[in-house]
Amino acid sequence: MKRFEDIDELIEKYFEGETSVAEEKALHRFFRQKHLPKKYRAEKAMFDHFASEKVGKAPRRARIIPQVVRWTAIAAAIIGSVWIINRREEPAHPLIGSYVIIDGTTYTNPQKVREHALKALDDVTMEPKSHPDEEAERLMKEQLSLFE
Repeated sequence: MKRFEDIDELIEKYFEGETSVAEEKALHRFFRQKHLPKKYRAEKAMFDHFASEKVGKAPRRARIIPQVVRWTAIAAAIIGSVWIINRREEPAHPLIGSYVIIDGTTYTNPQKVREHALKALDDVTMEPKSHPDEEAERLMKEQLSLFE
């Protein structure tokens, strides 16, 4: 049996990930003893847990997750490739020349495009029906009359 100071050093190396296989086996043997000092209770519980697990056989769930990740990655790669290929085939400007889109409908007839453009221009350049100051004054009088 090793001295407790040696065991303390091995435990420290173990938690730092610096122990060899032989040193880990020595720790396992040490913690299998029935009568250990109280200060080693936590480590003994941990090593007892490791000893009770089946070695070399992973649970079935552990194998399923990597398969799901793998198939998800493959599907994402395929979808991404198809999207990139289809994106390259689309022209930069689907409609070349004069066109107008009104309420989701595309008009390419030059006469219709001209009509819609002139109508939109008329809507922008029309004179207001009344002067803005006159309209504001009328609205103020109307609202003040409500208090009378």
